[in-house]
Amino acid sequence: LAHVAIPRILRMQSQGLVDGLDIKSKQVLGMCEDCLYGKAKRRPFDEKVTHETEVLERVHIDLWGPARTTSLGGAKYMMLFSDGAS
Repeated sequence: LAHVAIPRILRMQSQGLVDGLDIKSKQVLGMCEDCLYGKAKRRPFDEKVTHETEVLERVHIDLWGPARTTSLGGAKYMMLFSDGAS
């Protein structure tokens, strides 16, 4: 039944819509791990954190805009480069 909600599965059983579906326990054990990850806003962080040791080993880039007001040079966007090692 893939990832159908538990109340819907119980309703299908009570209405006899699926042959061979016989759920004896009404206790809901919870959601599967994939459903929990799918509903999460973020994935959990790795426990091991690695830091860069060499310049330009990893560069983080952030692009922001458009701004409501332009810069003195007429720009409406900002790009930030950040090196993880320095």
